[in-house]
Amino acid sequence: AVGLFGFRRVKDAAARMDSWREFLQRASAPGNKHVWILAANGWDTFADEEAPLRELVATFKGHIRIMLLDPFGEKYKTRADSIGAKQDYFASLIHNSIEFCNGLKAVEQNIELRLYDRVPGWKMLLCGNSLWLQHYQKNKHVQQMPVNTFYSTEDKDGMYDAFVQEFNRGGVSRLVENWRNGVSSRL
Repeated sequence: AVGLFGFRRVKDAAARMDSWREFLQRASAPGNKHVWILAANGWDTFADEEAPLRELVATFKGHIRIMLLDPFGEKYKTRADSIGAKQDYFASLIHNSIEFCNGLKAVEQNIELRLYDRVPGWKMLLCGNSLWLQHYQKNKHVQQMPVNTFYSTEDKDGMYDAFVQEFNRGGVSRLVENWRNGVSSRL
């Protein structure tokens, strides 16, 4: 069993909000101890005041792991170019997301921030035994892509378990140890 339990096209804002509500319900379920987010810049996902996961990230009582493109690396430029965004603007969204995390860390929120410098292939949201997945396709904003949802299989041989390894590949991301002091200098 691959652990696939959902596939949803998100052609409009209402369908997109349905997907977000589904994830929020699973993430907020009693007993869920972690929320992991792998995103390009994080702004539209959790940092913007209107972002669907902002309140969850700000109030979650378990462990949060966030992985964003490295704003000092090279690969964020590739993603920015692929969706027609200005590179400086795209980097500023990453910086703003990091600053949002700084504010939460200052009030003792349990957040682990990692930066990666590779062309993003997937936007992943993980909580409990559920994974919400969208492909970062060239020339399309991720919000235009279908949402695939997976769950962990008993034998750990499904797609959920394969994608979880992306969060555990130490060689492709770096933990930001001293990020409480902002990002005015290189992280």
